[in-house]
Formats: sequence, C-alpha cells, structure tokens
Amino acid sequence: EPQEIHSWIVCDGDIDPEWIESLNSVLDDNRLLTMPSGERIQFAPNVNFLFESHDLSCASPATISRMGMIFLSDEDIDVKALVTSWLSHQPEESQRHLKDWIEDFFYRALEWVLKTNDLIIEQSFVGVVMNGLSHLVGVRSKSEFTVCLIRGLGGNLTEATQQNFSKEVFHWSHELPPDQKRPLDTYYDADNNRLACYQMDVADGLKAEDFHDSHNLPMIRTTDVQCGIDSYTAWLQPNNRQPFLLVGPE
Repeated sequence: EPQEIHSWIVCDGDIDPEWIESLNSVLDDNRLLTMPSGERIQFAPNVNFLFESHDLSCASPATISRMGMIFLSDEDIDVKALVTSWLSHQPEESQRHLKDWIEDFFYRALEWVLKTNDLIIEQSFVGVVMNGLSHLVGVRSKSEFTVCLIRGLGGNLTEATQQNFSKEVFHWSHELPPDQKRPLDTYYDADNNRLACYQMDVADGLKAEDFHDSHNLPMIRTTDVQCGIDSYTAWLQPNNRQPFLLVGPE
C-alpha cells in the first residue's frame, strides 16, 4: 500500500510465546520479520499490528515492552451501547420492534445466563451479548424473537441449563411451546406464523441398501439435526455471516 495509507494486521487470540517471539523484531524500529526459513520481510512504517487477547499470561517482558496496552474490562462495557450499535445496522423497518423486544426480554435473559454461568466453552461478556444478538437479525414477530433469543443466548449452555433457560424465556414472553416437555425442539414456522415442534423427518422409500455406501449416506433429519441446522443457518445468511465453532459431545 502507498505510504499515506495505514494498514493494520489484527491478530485475534491468545498470545503464544512460540510465535510472538518471532514478531519481536517486527515490533522494533527496524520492522524486520525473519521467517523460520531464513527469509526476511521488511515492513513499512505505515503497517501496524494489533493484538486482541484475553490475557497476557504467556507474553514475555520482551514482547510487553514493545507494545502499547489498552485494557478493556467487562465491568466497563455498557451492554446497552453494544445493543444500540447493533440495532443501528438493522433494517429501519424492524428496528422499533426489535428495540421493544430487546428491552422487554433480552436484558433479562442475558442477566439470567450470566448469573447461571453454566457455559460449555468459556466466553467473554461481549461474546455472549453478540452471540445473542446475531440470531435476532431479520426477526419479525415476538414468537420468532423468543425462539431466536433462546438459541442465541442459550446455545453455549449445558443441555439441562438450556432446558431451564428456554422455559424461563417462554414464560417471560407469554409464548407457549407446542410441546412443553420439549421446549428446545420448538421452532418458528414462518409460513404459518406460529410456533411448531420438530418432528422426525425420514425420506420416503429409504432402504437398508442406501446405507452401504459410507461416502453417500442419506440424511436422517432427527429433531436434534433440524435444531442444529437452524441454529447455525442464521450465521450463513449473506447479511449476517458470522464465524462459529461446532462443539460435539465429550
């Protein structure tokens, strides 16, 4: 890039001494990167590095001394500012409804999840908030909002806690799941504008011979499979592409 254009290289994740030490020379005034192969790359003054890390427990004093630090504490983050920023990027016609539903249910549900703190994978405060909001894109009814809120904020909870969380959210929103014994199997049927319950979906005419080819097995759409597909399909939409991690059973 031309010298007048500032370029930023963003490294997101824990700082590992195995690779950060190799960048120490880049962070010096000479801005020279030496690759393991011996190749050297000279960076111009307009190239800047930004490291986003949960902590600095693995960073050496040599690395720390070459950087400027900005500490952002969870206690200093205003969740309403995050939500307002997210809302500003949503279609104008849906902002009003989303704002009302978020005020009524989102903050209450977020407080429940944070207080319970029964997460499968450790997640930052901002991560929990943004994960919850990512499922609310394009929501047009309170019923749909309820189901999407359960998926967004409850997706990283253990199964038993997910069950309790879903019952609480349905209670707050005064929405009634079709099968109250299986609240997590509830989805929003957009064609009929109502809540429905996943049912086993097996292709007609399926035979035992269809399972002989291990490279071309038929898809048995169990309730869990359908729920999983709907959970991450929201992150594959053109207007809401999100990185995500699928975690299987232990």
